[in-house]
Amino acid sequence: MAESSLSLDARETDALAELVNLGVSRAAGALRQLAGGQVSVTVPAVSLISHAQAIEVLSQTGHGPFAAVIQRFSGDFTGSALLVVPQARLHTLTRVVLAESAGPDDIGGMEDEVMAETGNIILNAYLGTIANMLQRTLNVALPEVLAGDGPAIFGHCAPAGGGDLVISQSIDFTLKARNVSGHLAMILDIPSLKAFKALLAEFGARAGIAGVTFNSA
Repeated sequence: MAESSLSLDARETDALAELVNLGVSRAAGALRQLAGGQVSVTVPAVSLISHAQAIEVLSQTGHGPFAAVIQRFSGDFTGSALLVVPQARLHTLTRVVLAESAGPDDIGGMEDEVMAETGNIILNAYLGTIANMLQRTLNVALPEVLAGDGPAIFGHCAPAGGGDLVISQSIDFTLKARNVSGHLAMILDIPSLKAFKALLAEFGARAGIAGVTFNSA
């Protein structure tokens, strides 16, 4: 398979960034309703990397172990979407969502539930927006909550045949002046990446992102 089919060029990356920004904007609105206060979300970087590189990106943050929410999806392209945050930030996230007045006993027993709800909101907005803008339907499974290091989290999501690539985005979201940083990721196998690139080219053409074309080589 040609190298061009395993990577995104600059214009395809611009089209992907546009999709992600739309999804994150929608997620911010949903989080605002959940947290009952001002929410801002930014996505500083978007990249297509290998499974091993995705693990390395998490390891380099030095913030492990991590908590992750995983949602598997199927349709014109199939894979898994993840929201990954440092476990050390779960206390802050839970306190903000439950309300600052929540006691330690309340928070300790609710961290997994809050993580699942927050991840479900963000990932549904993320995947829903991508599907809508690509004019396709995705079937999304119920969220799973997982804790561990990078190899454990990404290993849990790896396709049976291997050879997967990861669309990785750093994400910073601030809820009521409390910052929580993490990663959004979408894991695709090679056939799904080819299908996704074709749909991305169609979206780029509709959005007026010049030069976005699909190379099937």
